[in-house]
Formats: sequence, C-alpha cells, structure tokens
Amino acid sequence: VRAVRQRESERPLRVVVGVSDAMPKVVVSHILEPLFRLGGRVRVICREDRADRLLAALAVHEVDVVLADAPTPAHLRIRTFDHELGSCGVTLVAAPPLARRLRRGFPASLEGAPLLVPGSGTTLRALVEMWCERHGVHPVVAAEFDDSALAKEVAASGVGAMVVPSVIAKEVARRPGRRRVADLDGVEERFYAVSAERRIAHPAVRALAESARSDLFSSDGG
Repeated sequence: VRAVRQRESERPLRVVVGVSDAMPKVVVSHILEPLFRLGGRVRVICREDRADRLLAALAVHEVDVVLADAPTPAHLRIRTFDHELGSCGVTLVAAPPLARRLRRGFPASLEGAPLLVPGSGTTLRALVEMWCERHGVHPVVAAEFDDSALAKEVAASGVGAMVVPSVIAKEVARRPGRRRVADLDGVEERFYAVSAERRIAHPAVRALAESARSDLFSSDGG
C-alpha cells in the first residue's frame, strides 16, 4: 500500500485481475475492496473467464493475478505459484419459507429438498456432493449455475436452497428473500491468488493478498 501511495503524483498503477468464473462475486468484491479504497491511485481491470484460460493469460503476462477457488491443476503444465488467501466454511441459505422448513431436523431435512448447485467440475460442487454422501441425504438438483450471482436471485424466489461461503453468509442473508439455514459441518472452501512469480512483486496484488489474509479471512463468517 505504501508503494502504491508513493505513486500519487504519477499515472495510476494498473493491475489486471483475472477472476475465475467459479469465484463468488461477493467474495471477489471484498478481496478487491482495499484497492478501490485507494481512489484513483490504482486502476483495476477485471477479466472474468474460465480458470484455465486465465492461467494461460497469466503465463504470458496478460493478467497480473488470477483469483481462484482452487490451486493450479497439475495437468496444465503452467509455471504459476498459488498464494492461499484464506479459507472459510460453507453455509446453506434459502428463501424464508424454505429456510424455516429445512432448519427443522437438519441435515435429514435435505432429503428430497430442492438444491441450487454450482456447475459440474467446480470445487464447491464436489465439496457439497461429498458432504451429502457423508450424511446420507439426497437433495434434488433443481438447477445448476456457473454464475453465483444469478443463483442467489433464483434462491430468493424460493426455487431451491444454495450454498455460499460462510465469510459472506451474513451479508447474503441480510438481503431480501434469503435466510441462513445452517453450516455444512466439515466443509471448507479455499481461495487463492495465483501469480507468475514465487513472491508477489506487484504492489497492488501484494496489498489485496495481505488484506484478505488479515481482514477478510481472519475469522470465519466475516
């Protein structure tokens, strides 16, 4: 942050952030918030795409950092470095009538209940499926979404319950049409800033990583 502020008399510091399409957008906005607070001293450019495409762009320095919910897959054979920003639990939320019904006898209440799930192949989808298997419950997949923001809107209409990172669960549940049901015990979602260097050199990327570790993910639930 000090390095960024020293550039006040210069042109804004430019940082290109690749955002994996599997990342919850509310989490992304919180991760980027320290840069927005610097006003015009930093110009943030966000590129949203599939993680593999963003990592390829990172390798040729088209983006400065990639925010993702999983480390770089080994099969990509790209030289990158995964810097863990933090982790948090996972919380089930739903429209008020469905939330009240699911709280009774949870987790058995999830048997046959409508669920809105992340797209297949995502880390969170796999975590939710393993949790359901461990507890012996079989919810009905009402719909699956690549866009978590769209899933939240559909959840508010009562179509089904959905999972969100616990670090933003209170914020999500404060909005109209969504209430907290319960945490999925033993489920933990991790978030990463992926860079092309072992030690993050870009001052803006270093600032967002340090802020995420010390503030956003310092205590589960935000």
